[in-house]
Amino acid sequence: MKRASVRVHDQRESRKRPSASDGVSVATITATTATFENEVLASEQPVVVDFWAAWCGPCRAVAPILEQLAQERAEELRVAKVDIDSEPALAQRYQITSIPTIVLFEGGEPVARVVGARNKARLEEALGLGRFADGRRDADRRLVAAGQRLVARLRRRPT
Repeated sequence: MKRASVRVHDQRESRKRPSASDGVSVATITATTATFENEVLASEQPVVVDFWAAWCGPCRAVAPILEQLAQERAEELRVAKVDIDSEPALAQRYQITSIPTIVLFEGGEPVARVVGARNKARLEEALGLGRFADGRRDADRRLVAAGQRLVARLRRRPT
């Protein structure tokens, strides 16, 4: 009679922190209780915080979307990840009852929250991220227009 082998799930495997070898972008920040104040609350840029866990399938599905946001919008916002298994105090502080929960912080305050996985467009819409890109485009247009006016003025100047 042959014995079936059973693999016992080691909980330490599911609590492993993300790393570059796992495909986690270096554009995202891993926030902990010790670093949350500086990385998120004191940030001059808005910060999108992903409350997640390694065992959460929807969290794994949304991770590449957040990494893409971190890379594409590096000039206008930051993306931080909080592992709720490693940082239960932060999860409790921000009343995280389901994951993934994604919270937008501005000026140290949570201003928008999305619970559950979303595609990129819906996530950006739910968090109101379009306003950052629009503001940047408007600023870029104003800078270009100011530069063009300056060039025109310099060309009119007698030499």
